[in-house]
Amino acid sequence: MFKLNKKGLSDIISTVLIVLLILVSVSLISMSVFKLVKNPSLSPGESCPILQFNKVVKIYKVCLNQETKDIEITLERNLDENYLIEELAFVVDKNEKTNKYKCGDQCGECKILNPGNIKTYYITTQENPDKLSLILNNCVLETKEINNC
Repeated sequence: MFKLNKKGLSDIISTVLIVLLILVSVSLISMSVFKLVKNPSLSPGESCPILQFNKVVKIYKVCLNQETKDIEITLERNLDENYLIEELAFVVDKNEKTNKYKCGDQCGECKILNPGNIKTYYITTQENPDKLSLILNNCVLETKEINNC
């Protein structure tokens, strides 16, 4: 009968097991990396220069209503749905004094406008502010002077 070399057979089995272990670990690592790359928060579309260039949200009109003392801010959002807007913020400047107003998911009344929509936001103020800056996800998109309506 045939006499099998048990030492040679165990070397082959251990080599096959090591190759299978390497293949499984490489596939798990690659799946994890692809999941991270596809995550929209790591997307290059979320960077500030890209948001500014693509004008994801822009100030359509901003003015101060003298009767109600409200700043009327009309924003227009483009149709691109690829950008996740977590927070809109308005910074109102009066000389060197600034006030920041936020609009986001944590705020119950203030809703972020949907893609392709135009929406007007109202901020009550007792002063006559000079300019307003629009901040999207901690990126200053645009600054405009506030005129009377």
